Amino acid sequence: MNGTDLLQLSLGSPSLSLTADKIMQALPKVTSPNFPEVGNFYDFKRVSVEHIIKHITRSGDWAQFGVYKGQMAREILESLPAETDFHLLDSFEGLPEDWAGYWKAGAFKLDAEDIPVFDDPRVKIHTGWFSDTVPPLARQLTRPLAFLHIDCDLYSSTKDCLWGLNDFIEKDTILLFDEYMINSGKGTDDGEHRALVEWVKKFDRSVELLWRTNWVQVAARVIK
Repeated sequence: MNGTDLLQLSLGSPSLSLTADKIMQALPKVTSPNFPEVGNFYDFKRVSVEHIIKHITRSGDWAQFGVYKGQMAREILESLPAETDFHLLDSFEGLPEDWAGYWKAGAFKLDAEDIPVFDDPRVKIHTGWFSDTVPPLARQLTRPLAFLHIDCDLYSSTKDCLWGLNDFIEKDTILLFDEYMINSGKGTDDGEHRALVEWVKKFDRSVELLWRTNWVQVAARVIK
């Protein structure tokens, strides 16, 4: 198996059977002179956003799954093209189920006063569990999705997004996974990776994995 095999997920590709850890070991790492000393996990997120913008070449709407206080959404918004809607999906109720180690159901829940507000009319907020908000979003969309920022954490949540929006994910759609695989100190979770692999298998898709950060963010381009 060569490096090309490792960087592409498609039916018949040996990489589909690899663990998330093996794939991440094979991916090139991106850094940024703007964050020479990465001090916290948000710096890794910023590095990933800085690099991902360069890869978004097709037209279509943008979407973020997992908004929390909106810090990364605001940074992404700075690069949003005119006449492009930016769909933000979050329950703001925290995780719907236990995640890796430290993070249990309800983690990241926000009080009402902390829920982010955006004045930009291009921002469309969809509040609720992904299982409830993704299907109506799919009915509302009139254009493909050019970019999905998948900060879903959980396998089930990532699956809700990819399955529910499959018809709007086309060639050259860019995917940015925020926790492709994470070690919490009390366990490992690779839910975003597993959901991606299962999506490729179920819908006969093909994805080129582009790079990772020095932490757990992974970028991908849809090629089929």
